[in-house]
Amino acid sequence: MAHRRNVVEETCRELLDGFTGGDSMTEVAYPFPARVVMDLVGVPRDDQRQLTRWGTDVMKTLGEGQFGADPIAVAHASSAAMDELVDYLRALVAERRRRPCDDLISEQLQASGADLFGERGEWGSDDELIVNVISLINAGLETTANHLGNGVLALLRNPSQYELLRTAPVAETAAEELLRYDSPAPIITPQLASEDLEIGGRRIRAGELLFPVLGAANRDPAKYTDPDTLDLTRESAVTHLTFGAGIHYCIGAFLGRLEGQVLFPMLAKRFPGLRLDPDAGEPEFRPDPALRGLKELRLLVRGGRHP
Repeated sequence: MAHRRNVVEETCRELLDGFTGGDSMTEVAYPFPARVVMDLVGVPRDDQRQLTRWGTDVMKTLGEGQFGADPIAVAHASSAAMDELVDYLRALVAERRRRPCDDLISEQLQASGADLFGERGEWGSDDELIVNVISLINAGLETTANHLGNGVLALLRNPSQYELLRTAPVAETAAEELLRYDSPAPIITPQLASEDLEIGGRRIRAGELLFPVLGAANRDPAKYTDPDTLDLTRESAVTHLTFGAGIHYCIGAFLGRLEGQVLFPMLAKRFPGLRLDPDAGEPEFRPDPALRGLKELRLLVRGGRHP
């Protein structure tokens, strides 16, 4: 994926070329990661909008499906979207087996040999490959779009930090700090305690459910100096838990990092006068504690753009 950085940069430039103000969530934050991950996988451009809708519906099980007003309806809609997504990708895998292209699905098929795989390779079936592709698509859509939206909002509320992106080489630490500062997935799915244990002086018994709040860990004052302050030069931000850890580490972490490293500095350099639209009111977050993202983020391009 590192070799595709130039493609990610070009995609970002294309989207920012067409941005003249308005809702940056629908015009930039969602289209950017969607196009990057689906181009990587090999989804044709004409089909990407539909797959984005399916992927967004599937991801609702993590938020609205747990905390929403009608989780049963969300589960039905997510299940239907998953069926459509699996059928589409099964057909795409079959097509790439016949006609390989320069994309991730073709690479995986070529690595496996003529058959998918059994003892001769890594995937046991087409379904295993498809599930991993879906995981990558979903990891590269909703949470990354929210990360980009949350990050832009944080930067515009801290104009000195936004200016720093234009004048200092802080792209990597900035991306990590923005992931730490306002995590797009602050509460992860519940974890079942397999044995009695003690955390922070609280006794947890085997069989009890825990809801890890990564957003709180990312602002732990014992770990970070002035944790509620946005500091794009913060070297320790790389230790954040936004992507999880261990075997639960996010499959889309590399892309999420790369897209933040590309978008935030490019936005600051091309739109130095960018600001929140005062007529749009205070930006609102969706009522979803698991997937923290903005309903919209309306921006004004003041003073034009830089090339």
